[in-house]
Parts: sequence; C-alpha cells; structure tokens
Amino acid sequence: MSIRVLIIDDSADIREFLSFILADTGYQVTTASSGEEGLARIRSERPDVIVTDVVMPGMDGLEFLSRLRSDFMPPIPPVIVCSGFEETSAEAIKRGAVAFLDKPIHADTLLSYVTNALGGRRPDAATASEERERANAARKRAQETAARMLAQIDSQRLTSSADLLVQWLGEYFECPSALVALLGRGGLEVVASTDERYPRGACIERSLTNVNEVIETGATLVLADASTHPCFAKYGQLAHGVRFFAGVPLLVDGVAIGTVCIFDRQKRVFEAEETLLLEHLGRFSTRALQRAAAQRPVEPYSMAAIPGAVREETFRLLLGVELRLGQRHADSVEVVLAELAVGVNISHAVDVVRRFVTHSRLAVAALGPSRLAILKRAKDGQDLARQISAAIDALQEDLLAAGCVAVDGTGIAPLGQEVLLLAERGLGRARARDGRVERILVHPEPWPLEAS
Repeated sequence: MSIRVLIIDDSADIREFLSFILADTGYQVTTASSGEEGLARIRSERPDVIVTDVVMPGMDGLEFLSRLRSDFMPPIPPVIVCSGFEETSAEAIKRGAVAFLDKPIHADTLLSYVTNALGGRRPDAATASEERERANAARKRAQETAARMLAQIDSQRLTSSADLLVQWLGEYFECPSALVALLGRGGLEVVASTDERYPRGACIERSLTNVNEVIETGATLVLADASTHPCFAKYGQLAHGVRFFAGVPLLVDGVAIGTVCIFDRQKRVFEAEETLLLEHLGRFSTRALQRAAAQRPVEPYSMAAIPGAVREETFRLLLGVELRLGQRHADSVEVVLAELAVGVNISHAVDVVRRFVTHSRLAVAALGPSRLAILKRAKDGQDLARQISAAIDALQEDLLAAGCVAVDGTGIAPLGQEVLLLAERGLGRARARDGRVERILVHPEPWPLEAS
C-alpha cells in the first residue's frame, strides 16, 4: 500500500507544488486548505505523515498541532511544519512537530524530511544546516535581483509611482497604513508609505515582521486579526500595533524582491475578492518596475500617467469585485461611462471626480483620451447617487454624454460585463438626446430596466 501524505496550506499554488513533488516520488497525496479541513481529512483517512503551513486563516498550524493531539488517539502521524516565519519553529516543535522546514521549500529537502519523519527520525544537524544555507542563498539571490533592477530605475520615477499607489490603496480600502518595500543592501526597505512609523528608507524586517513571511514564501499573507494567531501574538508583532495585515509579494522570475501591503491597528474582515485585487495590484506593480528598469515610458492611462486613475484591466476587475461584495452586503454600486469633448485634459477630469466623490471604494479609469469610467460602492444608495450626480454636474462643461447604471445590492449581482453594456447603452441614448445623462436602475432579479 502506498504511503499517504496530507498537505495543509491555504495557498493553492503551494499545495499543487508540494503535491507534484511527493506524488512524482510515489506518495499518495491529499490536500487541505485550512487546519479545520485538515482535521476532517484525518478523521476520514488517517495519513502516514502530515506537512502543514503555519499561517492560515482560521485555525493556524500551531493550533492544528494542539488539536491533533487533543482530538485523536495515538499513534499520531508525524507532522512537518513549513513556514517563512522562523521564530515559530521552537513553538511548533514544542507542540509536537517532528521538524520545521523553512520556506521557500526545496524538493530534495522536503523528500528528505518526509523520509526521516516516516522513519521516526528528526533531520540531522547537517540537513538542517544545509537548509538554512539554502534559505540564506535564496535571500541573497533575491537581493541581487532587486539590486540589478533598482540600479536601472530612475529613483524619482520609482518613488513617485509608489507614492501614488500607497495613497490609492489606503483610500480605497479605508486602511490607515499602506506601503511598498523592496529588498536592498540593508534588508527590506520602505520605498513609499502612508504610515509615519515606516518612513522611506526604513528597514522593516524587525518592526513589521509579517513581511518576512511574504518575502520568504513568495506568497500572499492575510491576517484578519494577528492576535488570534499564536505565532504572531507571541513573537511581538502586536507590540508594533498591527492586528490586520494583508501583503503580496513582488515577484521577478519567481523571486520575491519586495512587497505591497496594507495594515491596521484594528482587526478587519478582508474577503477573498479583496485578496484577489491586492494580488492583481502586486503583479501590476512588478510589471511597472520591469518597465521602468527597461527604460520604457509609463503605460498610458495608468496611475503613474494619470494620478488617481486605474488601468482599464484593473477597473474591470474592480467592477466584478464590487458587484459581488455589493450583493453580499446589500450595498449599492454605481457605474458611469462618460464621453468628454475632444482635447479635454483627462487628468483634470479625474481630479474633478475625486473632488466630489469620497475615495473609499472609488475607482476612476481613463478608457481613452476622451472617455472616463467611474465605479463606486457604498452602503447609502441615495448619498451615493448624490455624489455621482455632483461629479457629473461638475464635468458638464467638458461632458458630451454619460450613461450611469445604479445597481441595487439586494438582488443577485449581475456580471461586470453586463453592467458595462448597460452603461454603454445609456451613453448611446444620452448621445442621441443631445447630451442628456441617461440613468439606468438595476433592481433585484429579474432586473427590470428603468431609464430616467
């Protein structure tokens, strides 16, 4: 009978990577995305060895170790704990793990640890030392990659773009702290920040230790409340006033050279769609870095070209996210397509919208030299409509026509493409009526359309 290995990690990419390594060697692999699901898997089919992450939503790896011993009779399968947060190793061993494996994980080291665990042996000193050397070498390669890239980027362009991004992130998520950090010779150094505790140039590996997990694993980390995670509560993270944290890596050729993150002194709910958005912005930031390193101009209609504006690709993603969240929380969503007169300064038009509409959950995109898209979600539908109307009125001097779609969040959320098509229809009607603003109301299913 083949040997059964259970992998527990909230990252689908890491589960797939570890599964491939182990299955290719002949192990029978099952996976779970959380500690709770891992316990359920063990109840249905006892594995021979378990490989688990530490930092996961809900039940983390340390709590999983405790529950494993309280909920199940011996013999307990050996557990290998994997994490980029090395300070948790002693606690993991104390709670019964047979080994602690640093992320990023190397295939041959993983296989060696699994073999040792199955044989009842702990990794010898030479293996542990070799793994530490590999982790240090990986960090050095990341620093070298970052250094080569940064040497080719104009510093003013870098800081200006990063400043715009963290300001937008803080406003959009209503989060007081947002920063971008890149690996430098002194460690992970802040490039831009909205938090005065972490000024530009500050090294944050010891003061904002969550970032180490992001860099070492090359994976997203979301902590809704760090105080519920023993590994972060115990090792001083809360001393720096951070309870909520969400960070994504900046990956170049698979190497994490930095991070984009938001954090707060208060716990927060951060939903899956918001994580998807943050990961998208991380990929966009990496692309912008690579573009700058290649001495290519900033992308037209990007935030670096038009402060406060997002790219069309980002706008479409945001639209889908906000429609789903609006339906989930019974919020209202408004979408506007506005056609401006030829020659109008599109940056000025963006500024006008942002002057009249609160920035939380607001996205503005230039879809061309004379077309503007606006998206906003809010709890109070009437106040939202007033803000959007005020912005459109302020644009009247430069406005040819506008189509506005208001979505009531009490029904089933329509698709983003459907809403854009309705806004396009409203724009067409407004254009035909010589510049009128056409407003379309989308009610709960079956969404009867009403033009006003």
